[in-house]
Amino acid sequence: MAIDDFPTGALERWRDLVVARREQMETQLAAIGGPPDDWWGGRAASFARGVGDPLGRVPFGLAAIRDRLGRSSTLIDIGGGAGRYALPLARTLAAVTIVEPSPAMATYAEAGRIELGLDNVRILGRTWPPARRWRDLDVASAVLMANVLGPDEDLGRWISSAIQHATDWLFIEHGTVAEYGLTREVIEAIHGEPRVRSPNVADLLPALHELNVYPDVQMGQRRFERSYADLDEATHALVEGAIVPRDDATLAEVRRIARRRLRRGDDGRLHEPPLDRPLAFMIWRL
Repeated sequence: MAIDDFPTGALERWRDLVVARREQMETQLAAIGGPPDDWWGGRAASFARGVGDPLGRVPFGLAAIRDRLGRSSTLIDIGGGAGRYALPLARTLAAVTIVEPSPAMATYAEAGRIELGLDNVRILGRTWPPARRWRDLDVASAVLMANVLGPDEDLGRWISSAIQHATDWLFIEHGTVAEYGLTREVIEAIHGEPRVRSPNVADLLPALHELNVYPDVQMGQRRFERSYADLDEATHALVEGAIVPRDDATLAEVRRIARRRLRRGDDGRLHEPPLDRPLAFMIWRL
């Protein structure tokens, strides 16, 4: 029976999707010797590109947060990555704490903090949710979770922990957290099947309602525009993202797919075709 065939409640359906996806990926990772020490290590640089640049792309929900938080407000950004939200928000808030378990992501966030001259940003290299309250993490005005909910089967624990650490607002960004474009093509070509999808917005909203969380929702789009310096970088990134073996035959096949689909841009980099996917920003007043 396919995962979409199970007649379950929203929270149970969320858990089924997450577990099915994780079990599939664990099988694939076991075949190549297990997961890397830092899952995001090889991709952190791409997430850090343009963070904090006032002329760069503005995160979708940034304006909604700024409209609700003032100079005296504080924010905890769970899974804050390289600081896509936290660093620009630190310019207008009293203090921002990034909780980020990836050492590579945390390193880029710290570099961005220093480059922007921000002294009100703290970075905690830890995994959320905490087993118990951290003594060095005060309750903040708001908690933000941007595209971090998909991998965890216990949605209720994430949400309840976030609410316990906020006094006024809960912000959630959630979109298509799934493989697309070349990565998806490589997965299906090498593994012979698509990867089980992550829970999307249609899964999240009813699950939040079961938790008695009824946020306002702003809908938008997220544009995926991956690019690579050269074919070698593209091949390495696709092999890592698709979780495929690194034997000569597989590398050659991945390289062939990349060569056929990538196009050289005006910036000299190799670009995948851009792809737009739905994105939701959820706002809940506590």
